[in-house]
Amino acid sequence: LDLGNRPCFVDEIADNTCLGAAGLYNYDSLNINLTALESSKPPQGPCAGFGLSQGFFAIERHASHIADAMKQDPAKWRKDHILKRGSSLLKGAQTIEEQPVEKLIDMAANMSDYYRKWAAYELLRGKNDMFRGIGISTAYQGTGLLHEKEGQSVTVSLRADGSVHIQVCAIDYAGISLWKYVAAQALSIDPALVRIKSDVDCAPLCGIAVVASLIEQACKEIKTRALTEKTPITVNCVQKPKSASVPKWKNNSFDSISYCACVIEVEIDSITYIPIIRGIYLTIEGGHIISEKQLTTLLKMHSIHALGWTCKEYLKYIDGKLPDTLVYRYAIASPGEIPPIQVKFLKTEDASPKDVGNLPFSTIPAAYAQAVSQAMDYPFDSIPITAEDVWEASLTKTSRREAGH
Repeated sequence: LDLGNRPCFVDEIADNTCLGAAGLYNYDSLNINLTALESSKPPQGPCAGFGLSQGFFAIERHASHIADAMKQDPAKWRKDHILKRGSSLLKGAQTIEEQPVEKLIDMAANMSDYYRKWAAYELLRGKNDMFRGIGISTAYQGTGLLHEKEGQSVTVSLRADGSVHIQVCAIDYAGISLWKYVAAQALSIDPALVRIKSDVDCAPLCGIAVVASLIEQACKEIKTRALTEKTPITVNCVQKPKSASVPKWKNNSFDSISYCACVIEVEIDSITYIPIIRGIYLTIEGGHIISEKQLTTLLKMHSIHALGWTCKEYLKYIDGKLPDTLVYRYAIASPGEIPPIQVKFLKTEDASPKDVGNLPFSTIPAAYAQAVSQAMDYPFDSIPITAEDVWEASLTKTSRREAGH
C-alpha cells in the first residue's frame, strides 16, 4: 500500500485490506503479506471501507479469473467455495454464526436473470458483432473500526422549542437523513426539527447503524422522561464496551457483519466502445432494517459514487503532483448516465441493525470489471475502466490474433 507522506490510520487500513483480500472463501492454505509504504505523495487518507473495499476488489477479481479458467459460472464457483457457518474470518477474528451469502447470490441472480444471461453471453465471447457481459461479486462489512479504543457515543437533547439536537462523534453525511428519521419517528416530530452536529476533535465515523441505535435508545428515554420533566432534557448513550476477558481483536467492529451480493450487466457500444450499464442489482443482509426507504436511498447514493471509482474518476500522481490535464478531465456521472439500480434486503428482523453503507464500494467495482471482461473476452484488473481502455483491449486482441496467438 502506498499511503503517501506521513500517513494516518496505517494499522486500520492495512488490517482491513488484509481482511478484504481474504474475502469470504474457504482455503486449504492462506498466507497474506502486506507492506505499507510512506512515499513523497500527499497523505493518502482512508477511502470508503478503510481498505476493505480495495482488498475485496482484488480477491473478487481473482475468484472470477479462477472461474473463467475453469469455464465455470462465477456465481456457482462462489457458492461452492464460500465460508460455511461456524467457519472463521482471517486468523479467527470472528466466527460466522450465519451464512446468508448463497441466498443473496441466488436473490441477485433471480432479480437480474443472471444464470441465463451468463450462459448466453459466454457463448458470445470472442464474437465481434455483440459485446455483452454480466458480473457478480460478494462482500461483507463490519460495524466500527478495528482499532477503535472506545465505542460510539451520542448525546440527544430535547429543547423547549420542540427541536432536538444530536451530538455525535463524527458526521457521516450519507447517514444524517437516517439519523433524523430515527429521531423523528421515536419522538413523533417533524424531521426538520432535528439538528445534528459533531465534535471538532474526533476520529472518523464507521458505524452508521450503531449511531442510529444509540439515537433511538436516547430518544425513547427522552420520551419517557418528558412525561414528568420539563425541557430541556438531555440523554447520553454510549456503545456498550467489551468485557476485559474478550480478546482485543474481537472488538465492536465484529459485533455484527452484513453481507452483500452484486450483479452488474453491461453492453459495449460497438462503435464508441463505451461501456453502457444495463442494470445494477444489490441484495443485502443488514439485520433489522430501520427504514427500508432510507437505506435504499443511501445504498443507491453510494452505488453512484462507486460507479465513479469504476468507470469515470481517474487521477494519477506524476512526480508527486496531479497533472492539470487530469484535473481538467476529471469526470463524474451525470444524472442521465446513472443506470437502473435495484436493491433488495434479506430481512432478519430479530437481529440488530447492521452497517451496510460501504457494501456498494466493495462489490460494484469487481462485478463491473467482470462484466466488461466477459463482454470483451479480455481480463480487466484495474479501475477505472474507460472507453479508451476497452478500445486498447480490442486492439491488443486484434494484434494477438494476427500474430497467431
